Amino acid sequence: MKFHGRLTPGRVVELDTVVELRLHAPARASGVTVKLWELDTFLDADGRPRSEGSADDLLAVFTGDLTPSSEATPRASDWRAFKISSSTISAADPEVLRFRFRLPGTDEIFNIPLLSEADEVEGDDFELGFSLEVGGAEVFRSKAPTLITPPKVSLRAVEATFGVHGEDHKPDPSSVSEAPVALRFVAIGRPIGDPAALDAKLWVLGNGHLDAHGHLVGHPEERSDGTGATLIKQVRGGRPLYLFVHDDPEPLPIGVSTIPLALCEPISREGLARVERMDRSHPSGAQVLEHARSRDDREDRLRFDRQPQETEAPRRYDAERARAAVARIAQRFRGASRDDT
Repeated sequence: MKFHGRLTPGRVVELDTVVELRLHAPARASGVTVKLWELDTFLDADGRPRSEGSADDLLAVFTGDLTPSSEATPRASDWRAFKISSSTISAADPEVLRFRFRLPGTDEIFNIPLLSEADEVEGDDFELGFSLEVGGAEVFRSKAPTLITPPKVSLRAVEATFGVHGEDHKPDPSSVSEAPVALRFVAIGRPIGDPAALDAKLWVLGNGHLDAHGHLVGHPEERSDGTGATLIKQVRGGRPLYLFVHDDPEPLPIGVSTIPLALCEPISREGLARVERMDRSHPSGAQVLEHARSRDDREDRLRFDRQPQETEAPRRYDAERARAAVARIAQRFRGASRDDT
């Protein structure tokens, strides 16, 4: 018995697009298993084998029977229907990008995760293929992939300085001034743990540098001559990403880090990271950064309490302890002043 099919469309650039499986043969079959794969080895546009050096990732498994569809005319591309008896979709973190998938002759749409996307920040395409099995033996495997290209955004970082809090504990818009975060090293990553918790950390996905206008460009270590890339880089959007601004010329190792997420800035869907800084020359700025101290009304003026206050005094040579101490201050600061929107 001959089996043949394909995935359509050939390229997906909008994640709302539904990827459909079209089966052209046979007309009927029982106990068919459809497996979706993120391909490592496939045929490129010139028909030559291409390998990315890793194993294929199994994304989903569907088992059922192939029968003629009662709603389509014979010989039409959708005249076969796949009656699902069981399905399994690979587990993935909630922030991993997903594509939409539909089997022939059904209305149900499945959200399938792109597993390798979790640890990448700049990849271009994901190659999607499928295989068919009957009785535990593979009878067909696609060779030409469907390419999934997630949306990308250009990243820019600005520093917003303000000196006045209103009665709602939020920055007074009239006191805010913005300027690009220029000529700084950065790391881009995803959260580990609850972003609102103090113990949340940054999983580093990539490194870069901010130019004089605050735009993300390549890290100097990305070129063998050490000059660094000057073209603006893009990162994949559609998932929670965070930016860590620092002065260390060495790129941060890819993977889990000890950097508290409280020291990082969320990247908006439009690619903007807004670093908020209090003006320490203003009394309210000094108060929030040093500690949320109590105040007394003395001599018709609002003054800080005279009692001893809690302080954070990290040793400068202990980078990890210093980051943890500053993160605790930043977390209190954000909880009292940052607009969640």
